[in-house]
Amino acid sequence: MQDRKDPEGDLVRVLEARGYTGTVTMLDGNTGMPRTIINIEKAAKRMVRENQREAARFVKWRPFDWQ
Repeated sequence: MQDRKDPEGDLVRVLEARGYTGTVTMLDGNTGMPRTIINIEKAAKRMVRENQREAARFVKWRPFDWQ
């Protein structure tokens, strides 16, 4: 698998597929403090899109073509 730059999006799609709803709080690995609070249902429908010409932005989620 490639080095992904959207771990939050990957997490919420797995949680949604397993039937979880509501929010998930991601903690900072060094401090243990909350880093991000994410709505699972809303975030699972979006993904971060980046390219060399534009800044990162949220777009509708779609599976990646790994070929």
